Amino acid sequence: MATEPNRPERGSTPATQPASAPKYSLEEAVALIAQSIAQQGEFQKQLVKATPKPRTTLRDFLKKHPQKRLHHEVFQAGRPVNPAGLSQDTIDLLDTLDTRKSMCDGMVDVVRIRDGVGGANSRIHLLYNNQTLEQRMAFYMRFPTFTALVKALVAEQAAQGITPVHETSAAPVDDDDDDNIELG
Repeated sequence: MATEPNRPERGSTPATQPASAPKYSLEEAVALIAQSIAQQGEFQKQLVKATPKPRTTLRDFLKKHPQKRLHHEVFQAGRPVNPAGLSQDTIDLLDTLDTRKSMCDGMVDVVRIRDGVGGANSRIHLLYNNQTLEQRMAFYMRFPTFTALVKALVAEQAAQGITPVHETSAAPVDDDDDDNIELG
């Protein structure tokens, strides 16, 4: 059997000297390592730019951007109030209105229908006449925004010495535990 050229024979001691002299001096090796690290940093930056962003699910979006909810159902002239354009202060003030007739110089009636334990399912109706164009214009001249209407109603209620209503609201459904459903 012929021996391979770079393989030591059995029983011989391994060579203690390197097979060849170093190609680079210490300073050159440090410079090459620094250059390699800099190139890796540039490559990482390009890789981050090229990597697509993770997809956001609807559940993740809704967790980051919760939707506004009214404490109770609220109706304005028979139509449901959309809380999306209301501030949280307006929503909180709206919840304190109590049943009163002829508020704001007889323009608005507030009807609060209490239902459920502790008023959890109460409904609030803001009623006003808007059948004719003159009635609608007079109303909108007096209350240009829904927030102005609510603030005027709360101010008049406070001026009459009526205490604000503080009822518990029905808890919204929590859909965060869908992943932890156990079967069987």
